[in-house]
Amino acid sequence: MKKVLASVAAVAALSGSALAQQFDVNGDPVGSFPVISVDGPAGTSLTSIATPVRVVGTAPVNGNVAGLYTSSPSVIYEYTPSGTLVSSLQHNYASPYGMGYDSRRNEYVLCSASSGDVARVDLTGNVTTVFPAPSTRPIGVAYDPNRDAYWVPDWSANLLHLMDASTGNTLQPSFSLSASGCTRSADVGYSWINDILAIVGRDKNQMFLYRAGNPPTFVGAFSFSTTISARGSAIPYRAQTTWSSHYSGSRLEDFDMGLPRVVAASTVQVGTALPIQWVAGSSANLPYQAAASFLEGGIPVGTRYVPLSLDSLFTLSLAAPSVFQGMSGVLDGSGNATGQVNVPAIPVLAGIPFSLAFVTIDGSAPQGIRAISGPAKTQITP
Repeated sequence: MKKVLASVAAVAALSGSALAQQFDVNGDPVGSFPVISVDGPAGTSLTSIATPVRVVGTAPVNGNVAGLYTSSPSVIYEYTPSGTLVSSLQHNYASPYGMGYDSRRNEYVLCSASSGDVARVDLTGNVTTVFPAPSTRPIGVAYDPNRDAYWVPDWSANLLHLMDASTGNTLQPSFSLSASGCTRSADVGYSWINDILAIVGRDKNQMFLYRAGNPPTFVGAFSFSTTISARGSAIPYRAQTTWSSHYSGSRLEDFDMGLPRVVAASTVQVGTALPIQWVAGSSANLPYQAAASFLEGGIPVGTRYVPLSLDSLFTLSLAAPSVFQGMSGVLDGSGNATGQVNVPAIPVLAGIPFSLAFVTIDGSAPQGIRAISGPAKTQITP
């Protein structure tokens, strides 16, 4: 199984592409990994944040999650994954419904089914750009840094569009959401790590997953663990879960999507072991392979990315079982496994951060990889 990541590393090295700077702004904060549950299938609620108002869209913002309040005056609330309010931003875009975050331009992206357009709002609340939407009822938006584009679902026509983020031009033919059962869509989330879209289908209280592409490919759907009248969809960089919103219940909620995620503490002392949990509910009973690196980046796997860098620690983590244990194996029937990093008792290591990520292996999947986790970052302490 080590050959899977080793071959990925070789391809990336030959292509000369690590792409670390392209993605750091899209959710690579220094600090702790969110505290989340590790049990439950896709659709299980992991974390809940009470909001002062009901929200209609969500977006990942540099490791946090933002929720959009649509009534006048419209406000964007940004929270840490643990529920601490970071900021509230009143803006001047009328009748917004659905939200994304453009990490390249450091602006929010909103859409309006009333005016039929997509707009960018800067961090002072001013509208900087307005594009006509490809159809008349845009209901959600997600920024795709791979394509520098916006994915925009239309709730009335049940279509998904891809718009150029620089020009507003439509980049590919519209895609039918209703063909896979997603009707009365709401917000959309996007993961550059897995090149996957998560779109709310309100008629069935479900989230619909699609591989991005031309055209997108339907992967599957899962039902929310509670009836939430969902609106938002935001995929955080590290957890690869989806934040949605209780439109009638005034709260944001984080749901497992079955994608791989690493659960580990944010610090580990020199000379001690760091316990790790590898979690991937939709990859139960499949082999997995993990790796570590000092820096986070983007090692290409087709149109997806392993969020690590090809540095010396990456190579060491594939070849030093005395330090890196449980880095490969088979997930159990719930999609879980454990491992640990035995940090050497070398004082000079204190202060050094490293990140962990893993892939699940499926010979029938593209490049032999079913899905990829976000990175968990840990810092070594004295």
